Amino acid sequence: MAAASKPINSKALFQELGAKKLSAAYLFLGEEEGEKDKAIKLIGDILFGTESERKNSTGNFHINNGELMDAAAFTMLQSMFSYKKLCLMRGFESSPSGKQHQSTLRDLIEGLPDGTCLVMTSTENRVPTIIPSDLAHLIKTVQFWKHFENDTVNYVNIAASKAGLRFTDKAMTILLDRTGRDIKKIDDTIEMVKFYGASEEITPEILKDLLNDNGGTSVYDFIEALFRRSPGAPALLKRVLEDGTSEGRIIFEIIKHLEKIESYFKLTSQGMTIDEAVSKSGIFSRNANNFLRHTRAFPPEKLQQLYSGTVKTDWLRKSSGRTVSLASNPLLDLVALFLAD
Repeated sequence: MAAASKPINSKALFQELGAKKLSAAYLFLGEEEGEKDKAIKLIGDILFGTESERKNSTGNFHINNGELMDAAAFTMLQSMFSYKKLCLMRGFESSPSGKQHQSTLRDLIEGLPDGTCLVMTSTENRVPTIIPSDLAHLIKTVQFWKHFENDTVNYVNIAASKAGLRFTDKAMTILLDRTGRDIKKIDDTIEMVKFYGASEEITPEILKDLLNDNGGTSVYDFIEALFRRSPGAPALLKRVLEDGTSEGRIIFEIIKHLEKIESYFKLTSQGMTIDEAVSKSGIFSRNANNFLRHTRAFPPEKLQQLYSGTVKTDWLRKSSGRTVSLASNPLLDLVALFLAD
């Protein structure tokens, strides 16, 4: 793996990764989290030959949560699965200070084993003080700037075309406004729109229907109650529907959360720690305790039944059209399935 010292922008990084050129250590700076995630995925694609190797040999650590020592231990311990490793260290904008932490990071960077790639991230645009300045030559520093609007529009058009969709000009304006031009949010929205399957041409009406979450109750409040098996879930369903959230959006969020729980059980069955499995399943650390309650409420043997029920509900709502009353809405039967013993 080659190393470089001069800071580069994300475009130059993607060119290097396209040529399968890797550095041993990276520092990703800036607010554009979606592009960082894309770069990390490409690094993993280059490092690992199989998805199983990637999952077993990738460590995800949050420095702002005090996981620096865990990250150091991960890089130094030999894996039984592969000599290659990808160590992700996020949250350096809130990294701890002090000589001990800086010394640990120095030892980690200077002693990276062959085949190990280290990626450090910060939402700020400056190098974190915890990183020793004399080690700049060992770290590839990459600046991820927020996209200009024209660049983002081009990105949306390309991504939408791949999904078989096309945004009207007014829908494009709404999309950019609601996502803040964040690439990850844009990708998630395009995935949601594709799932909804209302039309190939995405109009403002379709987009507002899917993204509407401005009422008194958030769709995520309902998801939390549903997966906590709260008796209040039916009342929250009524509220989010009355606030204008579409049935398609609700079903989409249910399926995405089921997928996260399924991913968690798969990762823990492969020997991954609980904290690692939660993080790899796409759950932020602040939501970890709630998510673990969901996994206890819905063990693996229950998931297939819930998947089938959700797919059936989606078919019913597409074939019958939007329902007038909650009592006749197939979503209410789905909620009952989640709450049943």
